[in-house]
Amino acid sequence: MGSDLKDDGIPVFFQKLIMFGILPIVVLIILIIFWLVVSRFEKKPVIEYVGKFMSSLIVVLFLVHPNIANSMFLAFNCIEVDGVYRMKEDIKNICYEGIHLKYISLLVFPAVGLWVFGIPLLAFFILYKNKDTILLMNRKEIT
Repeated sequence: MGSDLKDDGIPVFFQKLIMFGILPIVVLIILIIFWLVVSRFEKKPVIEYVGKFMSSLIVVLFLVHPNIANSMFLAFNCIEVDGVYRMKEDIKNICYEGIHLKYISLLVFPAVGLWVFGIPLLAFFILYKNKDTILLMNRKEIT
């Protein structure tokens, strides 16, 4: 009975990849809405919350970053089964062919570049850009 049914839907593993691929965008939207609501509730200009928004964005992105990286790199985890390399997480899919190739090309490689490497690089550049201010703040705290 089950062999006659054809499943044209997206496999669960790739659905998970899509969710983790869009997670930083969802986090960004939620934080924007949150800080807009807070500014309206406290009746203060939105500009006063930019620093808090950036801080919360960086903290939340670094909290989800390991999960995003792990999920994206799982797409490359292949094992040999009867002479054919298949995905360890979804043994039905042959590695680097068909749907696997489609998703690693359109989702995984961009997500690895943008989120896995991009989030730490963005944090580094923000810190580097503000290094004089950070050093000045540290000197004031020491004295």
